Amino acid sequence: MGNANYAFRLDPFQWEGKTELQKEDVLQPSSEGGSAPGEAEAFLGDAVKDSRRLAGELVREAAGCGITRRTLQRAARQLGVVPERAGFGGKVYWSLPPIDATITTHLQKMARMERTQ
Repeated sequence: MGNANYAFRLDPFQWEGKTELQKEDVLQPSSEGGSAPGEAEAFLGDAVKDSRRLAGELVREAAGCGITRRTLQRAARQLGVVPERAGFGGKVYWSLPPIDATITTHLQKMARMERTQ
């Protein structure tokens, strides 16, 4: 008797029946349109390349592109985006760090990678 594969839905949990998919098919990254983190980094880098932007606006625009808030936050951390609050309890703006800070961060990451190899 061969391996039987079954499909199911998680929200709400529901069995859907048999499928031809193997576990490797389900676990591999999607090839459609690139990776979510890569898309989020490209979106965010382009959005703040010339000037600072309201974080709330960026979150809404990203959602319109299918990028979740959490993925956008991860992309911001990867890019070294600088959050800046305008006044006490004011709105939050995101911007890219000055170029020397970006180079320094990149060099530090490379040094850490070399130490772990």
